[in-house]
Amino acid sequence: MNNDLVEYYAERAKEYEKIYDKPERQGDLKALSNLVQTIFAAKDVFEIACGTGYWTQHIAKTADSVLATDINQAVIDIAETSSLVVFLAVLYGLTLKYKKFLILLKRFIGL
Repeated sequence: MNNDLVEYYAERAKEYEKIYDKPERQGDLKALSNLVQTIFAAKDVFEIACGTGYWTQHIAKTADSVLATDINQAVIDIAETSSLVVFLAVLYGLTLKYKKFLILLKRFIGL
């Protein structure tokens, strides 16, 4: 992973949520929230690059479980503080051999 990219996102972690506050985006965000809740209802979800957990909290409302991952500890810290996340297991820097990774993924319905 490019360390410059990891650092870039770490420095901007606290800015991420601001995009969701814009009034002109509320209708689309509500529609997308309803969509992900419908798609992942009663499913085990493995989320790659969860960021601050904005979408994780919406998925977690209806999913059986969510395993959310991100390479960046700064965004993980923000995701873990969300009071709306029902279940959030976060792995920092998830590294598994390819074959073992595929076996793990078979349990999950959505990525």
